[in-house]
Amino acid sequence: MRPHRRSPANPATPARCGLRIAVAAALWFSLGCAATDRVRRAVKAKPTNLTPFLEDFENITLTEGRGPFHAYWLGASHEQILASSERTEIYVAPVETRYLRPIGKAMAARQHRRWGRGRPVDEVAEKIRAEFIAAFGRSASPRYVAVDQPGADSVTLRLSLVELDPTSVSGNVAKKAASVVLTPAAGAAGAFTKGSIAIEGQLRDSEGGWLLLQFADKEQDKMTFWTARDFKPYGHADVAIREWARQFEELTRNPRWREMDDARAWTLKPW
Repeated sequence: MRPHRRSPANPATPARCGLRIAVAAALWFSLGCAATDRVRRAVKAKPTNLTPFLEDFENITLTEGRGPFHAYWLGASHEQILASSERTEIYVAPVETRYLRPIGKAMAARQHRRWGRGRPVDEVAEKIRAEFIAAFGRSASPRYVAVDQPGADSVTLRLSLVELDPTSVSGNVAKKAASVVLTPAAGAAGAFTKGSIAIEGQLRDSEGGWLLLQFADKEQDKMTFWTARDFKPYGHADVAIREWARQFEELTRNPRWREMDDARAWTLKPW
């Protein structure tokens, strides 16, 4: 008589599925932290070319990952800095778009032509301005108070949107369907589907008009385990804008920009 065989337990219970997802996410996270410099360079946005929005190009410093922005300039005289140090308000001007470049990636450009939609340039420009203003309201100890108009007691922040490439939704759908291996190296495989956004900024004394600092930065879609932003053309851009606003507000309180961390090239946040 054959011994009775026990039927296998059902492996697809919600608890076990959740455990497997958690283990996979933890593994992906740990591999991301231990990724080689080559992989990190592959998934991090490269500096973009500067535009005529900025001044004094030869003295703009490329930070090479040692601060929150790709490029930084601090060239006001000691007297000017001393005079501006008394300012307590900041006016964020409407964001300029005259130096915005065409979509740079073929897959994203084809997607936009197929959908018959233009880029939401005005909407994104308004979002950038709103987030930079809100960052000073959210800060526990802001250096400046955001105001509606420039004045004798304010500095003025001018921003320029210079790049806005959408995430390729159709490309990410195909990539997910192909079950790309969830490791840091997969970030480089999605290079053709990543969107990007780049800005430039100037901070001036509102009354004196002199230039206090300039900066420029570019961000692209973060490497993720899974996120709904991969299926929204500008979902990753929203994250970059919020991070820029937070970083700039911190910069006004900490002029030692080399001590500040840049935004991470990866995230575990699904939304």
